[in-house]
Amino acid sequence: MKSLDSTRGQGLGKRWPNWCSSVAAGLMLALAIVACGGGGSVASVGSGGTGTVSASTFSVGTITGFGSVFVNGVRFEDGSASVSDEDGGRNRSDLKLGMVVKVQGSVDASGTSTASSFSFDSELLGPVSAVGTASKTLTVIGQKILIDDSTVFGGSLPQGFASVQAGQVLEVHGFLNAATNELQASLVELKSNPDRFKISGNVSNLQSASKTFQIGQETISYLGLNATDIAPVLANGAFAKVRLSPTLPRSNGVWTAALLRSTDSGNVGNSDSAEVEGLVTSITSPTLFTVSGVKVDASRASFSNGSAGLVIGARAQVKGALANGVLVASEVKLQPTQSGGKEIELNGSIANLNSSAKTFVLRGVTVSYASGVRYDNGPESNLANGKAVEVKGQTTPNSSIVNATRIKFNN
Repeated sequence: MKSLDSTRGQGLGKRWPNWCSSVAAGLMLALAIVACGGGGSVASVGSGGTGTVSASTFSVGTITGFGSVFVNGVRFEDGSASVSDEDGGRNRSDLKLGMVVKVQGSVDASGTSTASSFSFDSELLGPVSAVGTASKTLTVIGQKILIDDSTVFGGSLPQGFASVQAGQVLEVHGFLNAATNELQASLVELKSNPDRFKISGNVSNLQSASKTFQIGQETISYLGLNATDIAPVLANGAFAKVRLSPTLPRSNGVWTAALLRSTDSGNVGNSDSAEVEGLVTSITSPTLFTVSGVKVDASRASFSNGSAGLVIGARAQVKGALANGVLVASEVKLQPTQSGGKEIELNGSIANLNSSAKTFVLRGVTVSYASGVRYDNGPESNLANGKAVEVKGQTTPNSSIVNATRIKFNN
C-alpha cells in the first residue's frame, strides 16, 4: 500500500497516472488545436528545449477533500485562488465537501496542480414538502431529490437523511437528470431565512401571453422580468435555473421568478487539459453531447466502457482539452450509478477532539476514528487538539461524518 506521502500532489492515489495521461493527451490536442488556429495555450519551453511546460487546466466535479482542494481526485493548491458563486465573490472557507465546482488553473511539470479560481452554484433551494423514507428521496419545490451513499450532509443535519423533516429549507448541490427532472444530490445543507428560493430544470408549457412556464409540475411567472433579465431566451426544452421569490406560491399555485438564467458553464474558453464529471444533459449525436453544461466533441475519443450507455442522464467522466469552450475529448467513460461512500482526503489540524465518541473536527468536517483505522507516524494516543494530520476515509451513509480508514501524523 502506498504511503500518504506518495500521493501528495497526486490527488487520491492511483488516480494520478490517469490525470498525467489526461494532461499529456490534452497537451497533444492543444498543440493540434493551436496548429489549426484554435487558440489553445501551451507555455513556452526555455532555451535549449529543456524548459518547464506548464499546462492550463479546467475541471468540473465534486469536492472530495481539503488541505488544498481535491476535485475529481486531483489536488489543487488553493492558496491564491479566487472563489465565487452566482452572487459574486466568496471565501475559500465557503467550499464544502460534496459541492460541485468549476476549477480553472494550471499544472506544472512536477505534477503540481494550482487553482486560479473556483466557482460553484447549487441546483435547488427551498422548503421540503415530502420525505420518502423508504425510497430515500426528498421533494423540494416539486422536484425529487435522490439520496445515495455518496451524498454528503452538512453539519446542521448530523444524522443525515434522518435529520430532514418536512418544512425545513434545504440547499442542494448535485447533478440534475434532464430526462427525469430528478436531482442526484451530492451535498444537502439546512438553510435558515434565505433571501430567495431556487429551482433548475427543463422549461415546458411556455405561455407567452400569460408569461408563465413550468419546470416539472411547478408553474412559474416571469411577468416581472424584462428582456435583459431573461437569459437565455425562454424556449420549451431549454435547461434553465430560476431564482424564485422566497414566498410560497400564491393561491393559484404560481411561483414568481426573480431571475432566470442558463445552466450551462458559460464561456470556459481554452485549456490544455480538462476533466468534467457529471450527467449527460443533452445529446446532438453519439459524438456531440453535453456533460454538466460543458459541450463535448467526442469524435476523436475512446469510450473506455463503450458508448452503448450514452443517454440523457447517464453519468460520465470526460477528459481532453478545451477549445473555444468545447471539450475536445480524448477519453469518455460512462460510469455506473455511485454506490458506497465517497473517498475523502483531509489535511489540517485537529479540533474538538472527543475521545469518548472517538471523533474530531478537521477542516470543518467531523471525522470518526472509531474502528478500522491505520495510523502512520504514531499511535492513536497521539491524537490531540492542534495536532497536524492527514486523514483518508469515506463519507458515512445517512450522516455528516467521515469514517477515517487511515490517519497520518505530520511530525
